[in-house]
Amino acid sequence: MPNEANLNFVAYTIVCTFKDAGLDTAYIQEKTHQFVQHNSKEESLKWACNYLDAKNLKIFATKLGVTTEMLHITAKVMSKI
Repeated sequence: MPNEANLNFVAYTIVCTFKDAGLDTAYIQEKTHQFVQHNSKEESLKWACNYLDAKNLKIFATKLGVTTEMLHITAKVMSKI
């Protein structure tokens, strides 16, 4: 089973977001396994911007100290490069 200590900062923050949202432990473990495979914080951030729903994106943004609008802009920029 993957260990949260092996996650990059952004991936760890996503997992914490899922825990705060009360998501199922099995789902969190599955995502933790997926995020261990990410090669960079940028890869995890791109995933978060593209796949988190509005509720979890807000929690995630708060944890990062940014706004959801900033994350939406980040997603748009990342899709262009």
